[in-house]
Amino acid sequence: RLWPPPSDSSSSENEPQHDENDNEYIMTDTEAAVWALRPKHIYPRVVFRHHLYCEINERSTVDRELEKLGKNGRLRLLQLPTATDDIGILLANDWHEEINKAKRTGFDQRVFDLFYDLSIRKLGAELYLTQTELSDTFSTLPNLSNSCIDTLLSAGLLRPRRDPGGDQRAESISFWFSCPRFGETARRLQHTRAAITKALKSARFKQLQISAPPSRMKHQDEISSTSSSRFKKRRVYDHNVGASIIPRAKNILLQLDDPTSPTYVGGLNFHVRDFVGKNLAIVDTRAGDRFLRLITTAHTSSSFS
Repeated sequence: RLWPPPSDSSSSENEPQHDENDNEYIMTDTEAAVWALRPKHIYPRVVFRHHLYCEINERSTVDRELEKLGKNGRLRLLQLPTATDDIGILLANDWHEEINKAKRTGFDQRVFDLFYDLSIRKLGAELYLTQTELSDTFSTLPNLSNSCIDTLLSAGLLRPRRDPGGDQRAESISFWFSCPRFGETARRLQHTRAAITKALKSARFKQLQISAPPSRMKHQDEISSTSSSRFKKRRVYDHNVGASIIPRAKNILLQLDDPTSPTYVGGLNFHVRDFVGKNLAIVDTRAGDRFLRLITTAHTSSSFS
């Protein structure tokens, strides 16, 4: 594992739960990685496909196994509006939970039950579906069939997919699978990516420190306890991130673990994987320090060690 250390994500809350009849099920490496990276306190509990590339070396293996897991109904793939290669992953249980939340909005529950069956059992590996497929699915609800799509759009489970050409035939009109608050997640992600990219480009050596060795951590605590208040304000050790920075405000990475921030998405580990998985940066280790270093045209190495 590249980042964070293995102990970072060890929690009983992240242990996968299977049905009683599923005792002999053997989880693939890709599905295990989704469980390990699945956020505990952030909703929707989405894992991004390119984050899995930091855990599994063969990207083609990840893509192939995700498609198979989708066809088997074990997860739902979601296209983010931020970039064509931003694919979100929701485990089937989490996707079902999002649909159950939408049921509480007062709409007819049969609409959501049919939609879940369509989205998991029939189109689990697809990112979008057509108006024709939706109409065929809701044909069993003659009194509601005309309003079902509007219901799902209002609930945040679909969003329009705008194809070039403007063809308005039913078989050409399509919708992305989505989930409530997904647009807000995309907005925050786009904002933070731009801020980190700007910070990396303006930083010396195009890098930002993300960790420090234990010896420096101990030394820093000793300095902080004996130094003047003026010096303490300039040199800060953040126990949550594990980095010694002078001064704190210059490193945007130290601000990413604050869940109260209006741009919070998933913390430092999330954004390190975001840049490494998209081949925008590497994690470079020197003398026990870890740095997130921007990949430039002069340095295109994909080695993260």
